[in-house]
Formats: sequence, C-alpha cells, structure tokens
Amino acid sequence: GRIRGFGIGRIKNHPHFVKHDKYGEISEVVVETNSQRKGIGSKISKKLLEFFKKRGIKSSELFVDINNKTAINAWKKLGFEETTKGMIRDIWKSLYIQETHKYKWK
Repeated sequence: GRIRGFGIGRIKNHPHFVKHDKYGEISEVVVETNSQRKGIGSKISKKLLEFFKKRGIKSSELFVDINNKTAINAWKKLGFEETTKGMIRDIWKSLYIQETHKYKWK
C-alpha cells in the first residue's frame, strides 16, 4: 500500500519548574485529503503516544490552530485538553499601520 499519512514526534525537556522532566511533543500528524476521516490520523497519533509511553514519558503536548475545530475535536477524543492559549501578532503589518497613521496626521 501507499503512504496515506505520517506523524512526527520527539521527546523534549521541560523547563526546570515543571513536574515532569521530559514530555512528548507531537509536531505533525498529516493525512492525505482523500484518506481523512477514516481513523488514520487517530492510529498515527496513538502510535506516537505509545512511542512516548514505552520511553517512560508521562505527558504529551501539541499545538493546533484555534480555527481547526476538526483537529481540536480529534485531539480531545484522544484525551488531550486545552491548557493554554497562544497569541500571535503580525509585527510588520502593525508597524506599517502605525507609521502610516503617524505620517497621516502630521
């Protein structure tokens, strides 16, 4: 058979103030469009979690786009829960707007 998806995970060190020294980071789980909603992503994710568990890792973390409701629901079904909110700012756009505004009012 052909490859329909893949996952990337790695073991990382937590900062010194966190309970567990190491954690499993899931950075990618990708399934080709025609093969989505067939449980492939779930199987890949479970294999990554098994990989971490066999190495004594007690927690796993990942990031998912806030607008990707399908992925958020899939991760929740696997036992993940929301713990933080990420924030991002487009620095170049905001600087351009500020500069434009500054010159506009002089």
